[in-house]
Amino acid sequence: MQLAAMQRSVPYHASTVLVLLLAIVFPHIGLIPLPFGYTVPVLLAIWWVLKKYGESFADLGLSVSNFKLGAVGQGLISAVLLFVVFQYVVAPVLSNWLGLPAANLQDFDFIKGNKAGLLFVVLMGWLVGGFYEELVFHGYLFTRIENWLGGSKAVLLSWLLSNLVFGAYHWQLGWSGAIQAGLAGLAYHGLVIRNQRNLWYAFFFHGFYDTIALTALYFEY
Repeated sequence: MQLAAMQRSVPYHASTVLVLLLAIVFPHIGLIPLPFGYTVPVLLAIWWVLKKYGESFADLGLSVSNFKLGAVGQGLISAVLLFVVFQYVVAPVLSNWLGLPAANLQDFDFIKGNKAGLLFVVLMGWLVGGFYEELVFHGYLFTRIENWLGGSKAVLLSWLLSNLVFGAYHWQLGWSGAIQAGLAGLAYHGLVIRNQRNLWYAFFFHGFYDTIALTALYFEY
């Protein structure tokens, strides 16, 4: 059966929905008592479904062969600009104009002045934020929604919907945190789409942004 036909089949859609539910819900229910341990079963599930239907991570935009050195520079510059915009525009608007409390970052309080804690969380920021979240939301989720929708507006709508889910996925950060996560997702993903759907751009953008934000938190900035 050809890929296009399989993508219209009930088992294909059912397996896709199950994997997405696993990816969105599993991280928040704490079944694996290891930091970020949920990433392994979710990635394995995505890999298995992709393999079953003749796809791979390369079809989501991530492969060794499509690495571009420019992704590093663009990711760093974009991360600095996004941090400045969030710090001096978005956060004040959410707080002063909309009256929302600041993002709930209590889970990261332990890194303040704690170099070992900072190094660990920055590493996880690259592995979980840069790799896992980008692959799941801006690779897998985006392409599945795009396949479901079809049509000339599929890319735009899939970009918006996948990042609405991405923002909601960060609900533990409170309203401000979830909104900012959704906006950041739009930015990460926008850079990917601008660069022929190359997820390396989001990997570096997301990783550098998390590094900057976590370092600012370490210095209690």
